[in-house]
Amino acid sequence: MNSQRGPRILSLLFAALLLLSACAGGGNTPSDTAGTQPPGDTAAAPDAVSGTEDAAPYHDSVPALDFGGETLTFSVSAGLSYEIYVEDSIGEVTNDAVYDRNKMMEDRFRVKIAVTAVNNETLTEQPAFIRQSMAAGEDSFDVAAIAVYYVGALLLDDLFLEWGSIPYADLDNPWWVKRINDTFTLGGKLYSAVSDLCVTTVQYTYAYLFNQKLAADYHVENLYDAVDEGRWTLDYMYEITKDFYTDTNGDGARDEGDVYGLVTDLNTSLESYLPGCDQKILSFTDDGLKIMLGDEKALEIYEKVRKIFNESSGVFSIFHGSKGYVYDDKYRLFKNDSGLLMPVRMYALGTDLSDMTFDYGIIPFPKYDEAQKEYLTSCQDSFSTLCVPNNAENLEMIGALIEAMSCESRNSVMPAFFESALQHRYSRDSRSAHMLDVIMDGRTYDLASLFISDAGRIKYFFSETLRDNKPYVSAFEAKVGAYETAVKQLNLKLLALG
Repeated sequence: MNSQRGPRILSLLFAALLLLSACAGGGNTPSDTAGTQPPGDTAAAPDAVSGTEDAAPYHDSVPALDFGGETLTFSVSAGLSYEIYVEDSIGEVTNDAVYDRNKMMEDRFRVKIAVTAVNNETLTEQPAFIRQSMAAGEDSFDVAAIAVYYVGALLLDDLFLEWGSIPYADLDNPWWVKRINDTFTLGGKLYSAVSDLCVTTVQYTYAYLFNQKLAADYHVENLYDAVDEGRWTLDYMYEITKDFYTDTNGDGARDEGDVYGLVTDLNTSLESYLPGCDQKILSFTDDGLKIMLGDEKALEIYEKVRKIFNESSGVFSIFHGSKGYVYDDKYRLFKNDSGLLMPVRMYALGTDLSDMTFDYGIIPFPKYDEAQKEYLTSCQDSFSTLCVPNNAENLEMIGALIEAMSCESRNSVMPAFFESALQHRYSRDSRSAHMLDVIMDGRTYDLASLFISDAGRIKYFFSETLRDNKPYVSAFEAKVGAYETAVKQLNLKLLALG
C-alpha cells in the first residue's frame, strides 16, 4: 500500500504497543523464543514513538449514523470467521481486538454484527451457499468475505455489486489494499475488494526469513543492507546460496541433516517469484485480458529461479507428498538450523515457527534486478475479499460499517496480529519493522488467481514448469493454445457484465 493519507502500518503498530505498555505500567518484554536483539538495533523505530502525527491512529470520515438495531450479517467460511466475528473476549490479543472492534462499531452505529458461517471443508460449500441463497431470494447475508480463488466464478455470474456504488466506501483510504484492488478493477469496476478487515491478506503474505546466526557463521553480509541498497535480487540470491552447503552429519549424502543456503517448498511459494519480479500472468487492457507469460521477461525470470533451484549445491527443496515429506517439514528444517534462507507465509511465524530459539531476520522476496524500483510479493490465494450481493438492500449500512470496521482494523486488529505473530519482534528490532513495512507495501496480486478455473489454470503454469524443471519455451508452446481459448471465453463473460 502506498497511500500518502496516513502513516505506514508498522509506525502505527509501534505506537499501539507503546500505548499498551504505558497502560500496563511497564515496557515490553521480549519473548523468550524470539531470540536476542541484533547488535546495533534500537528498541523501536525513532519516528514511531516521537509523538508526531505518524503515531496517531487512523480516522474514517463516516458521519454519525443510527441504524436502529439492524443486523449486518457476513457470509464467511467457518475456518476464517475470526477475521469478522468472535463470540467473546478471551484474553488472546487478536481475538480480543476483533471483539473490541465489533463492540465499538455496534455501539457507534447501533447495529449488531453477525456471521453466517459455512463449513467449507472442500472449498465449494461457501460459494454453493451464496448461489443457493441468492437464487432463492433470501437475504441471509449482507456482505460476503470469500477466499479469492473462487470469487471469479461468482463475479462472472453477475452476483455482486460494484464497489463504486457502495456509499461511504472510500477505496483511496489507507485501510484499503490499493495495489490488490487496482489489479482486481476490470474496466473501471471493482466487484471484489480487499481492506484491512481481511487479516488473511497479511497472514498469507509471502516473505523470506534468514537465520542470523548462520549468516554470521558463514560470513554472509547483513541481508538488511542488501535490501535497503536495492541489491537483494534473484542474481544476488543465487550467488549467496549456490555454494552454501555443508555435509554437517558427515554421511556423504545431501539430506536434512546438512546445512543449506536455501530450504524451500516446491508448492505455493513458487507462485510469488513472478509477482516479486513485477511480472503479470494476466493483464487487463483496453481489449480485455491479455496473457503475459510469453514475454521475454517471464522467460528470464524462470531461468533465474530455475538456476537457483537446479544449478547449485545450496538448495534443499520439499514437495508436499513426495519422498515422505509434507509442506510443514521445511519449518522443522529451518528451526533446526538447516537453512540460511526460507520463504514463508506470515501466519507461520505465530504458529509453526513460534518456538524458534535463534534470531531471524525478515526480508521481502528478491527483485528481478536492481533496476526494479520496489520489492513486491504476493499472497497465497486463499485470503479473503469482500463482495456485496446484488440483492443487498441497506447499502448505506453496509458501506458505513465496512469503511469504519476496516479503519478500526488498521488501528487495532492489525497491530494485535503482529504482536501475536511476531512476539514483540517489531517493537524491539527496528530493521525488522522497516522490512515489514516494505513487505506489506509490496503486496500485489494477479488476475490469474481471481479467475483460476475460467483462465484455464494458467496461474499454475510457472510453478508446475519450474517444479518439473522443464524448458520454459516448449512447455508454454504446448499449453498456450488452450490458455488462449480459455481467456477468449473469459473476455466474453467479462464483456457481458457490462
